[in-house]
Amino acid sequence: MGVAFDKENLLLKVKDLCEKGQKNGLWAGNVIVAGNGEEELFRYVDGIADPASGRRMTYDTIFDIASVTKVLGTTTLLAIAHEKKLLDIDEPITKYLPEFTGKTYGEPTIRDFSMHTAGMGIWYPHYSNKQLEMQNDILKLDAECEKNTVYKYSCLNFLLLSFLLRKVYGKDLAAVSDELIFSKLAMKDSSWCDSKDVDRTIRTINAAPGVISDFGALSMYPVATGNAGIFSTAEDMGKFARSLLLYGEKIMAKETAKLLFTSCSHPSVARRHAVGWDMGEEMLPKEFSCQGVFHSGWTGQTFWLDPGKDIYIAVLTNRMGDHTRSKYLRREIGFTIAESLLA
Repeated sequence: MGVAFDKENLLLKVKDLCEKGQKNGLWAGNVIVAGNGEEELFRYVDGIADPASGRRMTYDTIFDIASVTKVLGTTTLLAIAHEKKLLDIDEPITKYLPEFTGKTYGEPTIRDFSMHTAGMGIWYPHYSNKQLEMQNDILKLDAECEKNTVYKYSCLNFLLLSFLLRKVYGKDLAAVSDELIFSKLAMKDSSWCDSKDVDRTIRTINAAPGVISDFGALSMYPVATGNAGIFSTAEDMGKFARSLLLYGEKIMAKETAKLLFTSCSHPSVARRHAVGWDMGEEMLPKEFSCQGVFHSGWTGQTFWLDPGKDIYIAVLTNRMGDHTRSKYLRREIGFTIAESLLA
């Protein structure tokens, strides 16, 4: 069933905001989609995918989605592993990953790591093509503080989760995601570590098309790591979003999917957070329900979902300018779309 909204007026507003980002050097181009659990409702494409060649953005442009990998890939596989009883997210991570010998405070659980409240720091060792050395060094890192005392966003948490998931699934996450997510949802252009088509892939602020932008994920290449490294399109992200808006249709049970839309933050941590997905209020449209979640990527993407209001929004750009200014302009675009679709 279609949703009534002033599409022409929304296109003009989004066009103005996207052109503002281009004129201010925040990004070279963008692909933006929004919809509900049944269909895509809105689409806007403009600008340049690769400034070096002048190749333009198209609806099927492939993006390095950077940290959106944490939710589209890692969190989804974590939820499925919990459902399959390969692990229990409320058990200490060391129960399944005893190789992690770093000192922790309060036995942080797998859920704590997924919410960035395990007490781990931000920085970690990374190398050029020395996967085993990097992993072994990360497994020795100590926490900085007691669990559930502070929210500290860190790729380290999701690197550790990827080591855990690779162990419980018994294979690389690229293969697992193909089997349990991408193939089931017909996400034909999505892949972990390598782009399906370099000639359709964006150039990022620090990497050529098809090269992983995240330094940690690139150091572990060709091993898939949980913090970054997925390549995807707006169309594929829409397919993924529609599955989750229908509480995991085709990939997980409804009760499992609810974990991804339920705040489970400890009372001592001010920021709302679900398993994997951020619920920080400053980045959520006022029209969203209490189930609204989001995640952003360093290379210029923000992805919102809300099953309570049956809406998803993906603002995909190839960021070329300031990270913070880009993030908040993407937020303005997302909020504008939410206001129109949920009026």
